[in-house]
Formats: sequence, C-alpha cells, structure tokens
Amino acid sequence: MSLTPGPEVASRNVRLIVHYDGSGFAGFQIQPRARTVQGELERAVSALTGSRVRIIGAGRTDAGVHARGQVVNFRLPGAVPIGRVQDALNRGLPPDIAVLDVAEAPPEFHARFDAISRIYEYTILNCDVRDVLQSRYVWHIRSKLDVPLMRQASELFLGTHDFSAFGVAEKGRSPLRDLMTLEVRSDNGRVCIVCQANAFLQHMARGTVGALVDVGTGRKRVDSIAAALERPTESEEFTIAPPMGLCLTRVEYLS
Repeated sequence: MSLTPGPEVASRNVRLIVHYDGSGFAGFQIQPRARTVQGELERAVSALTGSRVRIIGAGRTDAGVHARGQVVNFRLPGAVPIGRVQDALNRGLPPDIAVLDVAEAPPEFHARFDAISRIYEYTILNCDVRDVLQSRYVWHIRSKLDVPLMRQASELFLGTHDFSAFGVAEKGRSPLRDLMTLEVRSDNGRVCIVCQANAFLQHMARGTVGALVDVGTGRKRVDSIAAALERPTESEEFTIAPPMGLCLTRVEYLS
C-alpha cells in the first residue's frame, strides 16, 4: 500500500544493499523495452511511495552479471518509516532481487560517485564435467588452467593503467583505472578471481578475467598483457569472459 506524504514532509536519502541473480536481466541500468535491475527497483520503490522515484546504483553491471553487494540510493518521502522499507520492497520485488539492508544516508550521499572502490569476484569451474546446478553462476572450463602463470600475469594489471584493451570507456571519459587487487585463488577445481578497482570500464572485469584465462590455457603469453597495457591501441584481442561467473560483491566508501 502506498504511503504518500503531504507536500510539507521532507524526503530522506536512503541507501540499500541489494542482492540479485543477473541471469534474467539486460543489466543493471534501465533500458527501454528491456528488463533491468534498476527498472524493477524503481517500480517497487514507486509502488511504496506513490510517486516516481529514480534509483542510483554504484555499479552498472552487464547483462547476466550478479550482485551480492550492489549499493543504491534514492529519495524517500518522510512519511514512510525506514523500518518498513526492507519488508515492503522485498514483498514487491521479483524473486531474483532482494534488499539485504536499508539505512538512512547523509543527504549528499551518492551511491556511484561517492564509491572509492568496487570489488568483483569471478568463479571458474575447472574440471571435466560441468555442474548443472551451478551453471548460472560459474564459467565451466575443461582445459586445465595454469594457475601459477595466471597469478604471474595478474601482477601486471595492478596499478593505474589505460584499460582500453580490456574494456570500453564511456564516451568522453578517461580509460585510466586504478586496479588495486587482482587475486587468483584455486581450490579443488574451482578458480576464483577477485578484482578491486576504483571504477571499472564497461566489460573491464570480464576482459581482465578473459585475458588471465587466455594465459592460463596457453592461448596468450604473459608478456602480451604488459604490451596491451602499454600500447592498448595496438593490442592483441583477448577473450571476454562470459557474464554468468561474475558477481559484484562489495562497494566501499570512506564512511
């Protein structure tokens, strides 16, 4: 039921942590005639408030990419109790989206522009037989990956670089990004790649993972990574990892 405030009631800035299965979405960002995470969230919030509300997201995840820690914010009319928001939204959202946490944020808080880093995890199932119960959340690769060589290549990505060879910058925006962490973990046939950056170009997380897999399968040499970072316009073409293995796990802020 809508709880529409009178015109004299001030709105508040609300921050949500959102979990979603990206399999059925055309990405986070709203698009005409396509099902998106932002679109579903805006419908649920608008139903709660009785007015159109714009959702701001910290990460514009691609189609098919999942999230456990997406952060969004929006303006909530003062008459709607904060304590009722989580339950009301979860009742109105489809089964593949859930609100994990709700908190009032400072008036100036902006989920995207105030973020100091985003952390993604990519999961690869490296074994002969696929796991059909996990197929929506992992990239199944049968060829044995050379994990130590992937770790060697991962060190080249660290720091501030032009990542044009591994992603696409928004028109008029710099392709420079600071990659703070790139870890390659392996355990019993499961390879997890954790990447943290101040921000990501479109497809950059998947492009970075794909390049590491190219090295791990022997398709590319380690020095091809260094060459692509130094001369991105002359770079070889690398694999773009499929979206289903990627998950936005956390967004970090100064406070």
